[in-house]
Amino acid sequence: MPYQEHPSFRRPVDENAKVWRFMDFAKFVQLVDSKALFFCRADRLGDDFEGYYAKGNRKWNPILYRNKLTPESIENLTKGLEEYLLTQRLYVFLNCWHLSDYEFHGLWQLYSGSRGLALQSTFGRLRDSFNNSPENIFIGKVNYIDWDEDWIPMAFILDPFLHKRRNFESEKELRAVTYYDPKPEHYTEFGKHVEVDLEVLIEAIYTQPKSPDWFIRLIEAVLRKYNLMKTVRTSRLSEKPSV
Repeated sequence: MPYQEHPSFRRPVDENAKVWRFMDFAKFVQLVDSKALFFCRADRLGDDFEGYYAKGNRKWNPILYRNKLTPESIENLTKGLEEYLLTQRLYVFLNCWHLSDYEFHGLWQLYSGSRGLALQSTFGRLRDSFNNSPENIFIGKVNYIDWDEDWIPMAFILDPFLHKRRNFESEKELRAVTYYDPKPEHYTEFGKHVEVDLEVLIEAIYTQPKSPDWFIRLIEAVLRKYNLMKTVRTSRLSEKPSV
């Protein structure tokens, strides 16, 4: 099942909008060898707030207000919802990209290690690379909100996974998401690999700033081994000022 439209997901207006995924060399080799993108289990992403409703949902929840529930009933309902979300996080898997015309210096430092690279794609390429995938794939932009005041929609189970605190706004995240019914056969400890067409996905590969020539040649050798004819470019951050 290829990419699917979903009412919760805000797609980029321009399908040629650039997206970036930063990684170390080992993860790059794993990607080209497996021909699959790794989708991390939601609770393993490192953000304890991942997949939860905001505090603003308690404050402004019209359902609770309209029904005039007692504080005790609201507390019991909230606890039940939190238990549900804890379970749901085990069956939602995400693959995250940076949506920007330019590479972001901070993400090199966070995700690429001492020898890293970045895949540069576009929204359209990312979408179309899942055409032969056996999974349902949804893609959309993350909404960055005031966690204390703003409201996360509650119409669909994926809504909380498309909202993050404004502290993360510089990430400009575009997420590919897949999820499953919470059943034992769907459980996996860290995440899952989803088949992808690398020829479609990758538009170019950028090496980490100030990468040595041997590292660039190594990436090119890996690409030749796996018959991927892709351009390897040096990070623009390696450029020196001209007088």
